[in-house]
Amino acid sequence: MLLSHKLPFVLLLLWTTYGLEKVYYEGLRLDMSALTLNRDILASIIPALNRTEQSTFKSYNESGSFGTHLQINNVKIPYFKINEERFDMNRFEFAFPIYKIKGQFEAILFHITFRFHLTWLGIPLVTGTGSAAVTNTRNEILVFWNESDPDVQLPHPWDIKNLTLSTWIQPTSWVTTLLHTKFIHDFHTAVDDAMYDFAHNLLKTYRYIEDIFPDDIDLVFRNEILSVQPTVGGAYLTIAFKTNITVDMSIHKKMYRKVLGTVVPKGNFDYCLAAQLVPDVMDALGKAGYYDEEIDYKTWGFASDKVKEFFDIFPVLREKYSGSETFAIHCQSSRTDTTNDVTQREWEDPLLELQHPVYCFVYVADTGEYILIADIFFRFYYELKCKVDAFYGHVRAAALKGFRTTPILPESRRLLLEEHLQTYTTHFYDRELVSPGIKVTPNREKELIFDWAYTMSEEICFYYKEKRPIIPINNTQTQ
Repeated sequence: MLLSHKLPFVLLLLWTTYGLEKVYYEGLRLDMSALTLNRDILASIIPALNRTEQSTFKSYNESGSFGTHLQINNVKIPYFKINEERFDMNRFEFAFPIYKIKGQFEAILFHITFRFHLTWLGIPLVTGTGSAAVTNTRNEILVFWNESDPDVQLPHPWDIKNLTLSTWIQPTSWVTTLLHTKFIHDFHTAVDDAMYDFAHNLLKTYRYIEDIFPDDIDLVFRNEILSVQPTVGGAYLTIAFKTNITVDMSIHKKMYRKVLGTVVPKGNFDYCLAAQLVPDVMDALGKAGYYDEEIDYKTWGFASDKVKEFFDIFPVLREKYSGSETFAIHCQSSRTDTTNDVTQREWEDPLLELQHPVYCFVYVADTGEYILIADIFFRFYYELKCKVDAFYGHVRAAALKGFRTTPILPESRRLLLEEHLQTYTTHFYDRELVSPGIKVTPNREKELIFDWAYTMSEEICFYYKEKRPIIPINNTQTQ
C-alpha cells in the first residue's frame, strides 16, 4: 500500500531526471539522436575527405649506415574508407566543446601508394612501388562546437599497416619508419585541409532556410548557433539557434524572445521552432507590404461606396460633398506598431493569440482627400496545420481589440464607426492571412521519413525517423 502511493512520485522523479532537459533558444532548436547526428557527421565528412585523393606530397629522404639512402616519392591517396558499421552510431561522448564518435579497429582507413628508391653511395640498388594502409589508432572523430561553426578532426596517432613492396629486396622496416616519421605529418595536414567546409555541409540545411511562400515573397531564415548541449544520458544532442528573418532582402527582423524550452526526446530527429516565430514572420511580412490591400466597401458593412455613407460619422462632410462621390479604403499592416504574441500560456492550446495592428485610410476616389485614418488592433486566433510535411497557418477567428482615429471622434460617432470595424473583423475569419509553409528538409532526406508535426503553446515541431534499420554489430569483429 505504501509503495503504491510512492510509485507516481518515483515515476515523476525518473521522468524529470531522465526524460526532460531544458535549453535556452531564440528561434530554432534541433534535438537529434546520436544515430541521426552521427550519420549526419559521417555523411558530411566523407565528401570532404574525397579531396584527400587530390593531395600532393613531397619526396621523403633518409640516409642510413654504410652510405645507403632511401627516398619515397609520388605518394598518392587512391581511396579511403570510413566503416560506419564499426562505429557505435547510437552513442557519443560530449564534454563541451568536444563531441566524440568512437569506432572499432580500422573504422577509419586510408590506402596510399608510392614509389621508393634505395641507393648505396649513389648507386641504385632497387627501385619499386609500394602500398600501405594508414589507420587511425584511436578510431575517433572529434567535432568541436566551441565556435559559431563546428570544426572536425581525425586525431593522431596514425599507423602504417599492411605494407607491401613490389621488389624482392624489401626494406620494409625502413620504409615504414620513414613514412611514420616524415609522411604522416603531411598526411594529417592534408586530412585537416580537406575538411575546411565540414561545418557548412553539416549544418547547411539548418543555417539558411528559404521558406515556401506564395506570391513571389522571398522569406529567409538565417540561423546562428546559440548553444550546444547533450541530453538524456549521452544519446541525444540539442543545438539551439538564434534566428534572423529577412523579407525580400529589405526587411530584417531578429527573434527577440529568448525561450526556455523543455526537451523531451521522441526518437531520432525533432526540429522545433519557437512559436514566437509566427508573429515575428507576420510582422516582417506586414512591414514588407505583404498584407497591403484595397478593401471593398461591403467588407466594412457599407451599403454602397458613396461618400454619403460617412455623413453620420463625419457630419462635416455634408458641407464639402454632395454624397454621390465615391470613396476607397486601403488597409495595410502598421509600419510602426508590432505584431505581438499574447497567447495565454497557462494551458496547452494549438491556437496562438496574436495582436496584429492594421493601418487603414479612407479617401475620396477622385480627389485623394482623406476622410479617415484609423489604427486598428485585432486579436487573431491563429492556427497552424500540417499539410504536405509543412506547417500552413490561418486565422480561425478574430476580435476587435481597439482602434484610434484621425480626426478624433466623439463617443457617439466612434460607436457608429466601431460597428463597421466589427464587420471588417469578420474579413479575417477562417482566412489564410499568412501561410508560410514552414518546412524542414533535413540532411540525408532520402534516409529519413517524416512522421508527424505537432504544435504547443511555445513550439512548433517536426519529427522524423530513420528509414534504415540499425545493423547489429559483433563487438569482437576486427576484420
